[in-house]
Amino acid sequence: MLTCASAFVCVSFGFVLIDPDQNKLRSAISSYVGLPTSHILCGAGSDESIDMLFRAFNPSGCFISSPTFSMYDFFGRINQTAVVDVPRGEPPAFALDTDGLISRIQNFSRPTAGAKMVCIASPNNPTGGVIARKELEQLLLCDPDVCVVVDEAYGEFMDRASDALELYRTGRYQNLVILRTFSKFAGLAGLRVGYLLAHPSLVEAMLQIKQPYNINVAADAAVRHCLSAGPPSTAAYSEH
Repeated sequence: MLTCASAFVCVSFGFVLIDPDQNKLRSAISSYVGLPTSHILCGAGSDESIDMLFRAFNPSGCFISSPTFSMYDFFGRINQTAVVDVPRGEPPAFALDTDGLISRIQNFSRPTAGAKMVCIASPNNPTGGVIARKELEQLLLCDPDVCVVVDEAYGEFMDRASDALELYRTGRYQNLVILRTFSKFAGLAGLRVGYLLAHPSLVEAMLQIKQPYNINVAADAAVRHCLSAGPPSTAAYSEH
């Protein structure tokens, strides 16, 4: 785990103004993921990004597959969104029921005119399953009003490259959003920093509704120090 003490001592915290546009932080993440800053927005952990997505889209329905990360259901209900659960298969595989998800999305009777949002954790929390590229593309193409949110909070622990990120980089899917966080691989959970990758038009809309000073200077400095140290290594975790 990286230490951020050296980053903290370089910051004068007393009268430092927080940049509401997150320019230095988004620039550092841009170099890390290989995408322009216009595709990146930072939040106080993935949780705030999920909340902002609900507020930006005001979706009529949110589709999840339990067991999974509880905050999709939490923020869905707070935002008065109908949460539709299509449970995963039996253990130990806990396979994603892609056909079931698509059926529920396509046949969903919308109480409001909002979009349909699908939240898929990949690797899934708590089962560890990773969505296959074919399944992800099927979800992205299943409905003209669907937004697919792939939560890669544990993405750095995958033993292969992210299919979601590779698909995003093609530019073919403007309805794909990817969530990432520094809480897991970087050990910065207490500082609350995450980010999302999304089409620039969505990022711009979310910049208008986010809290202006949502990333504090300590968190900003810690993340930039973490990224300046080079590619992350999860070997210490995988050995245990």
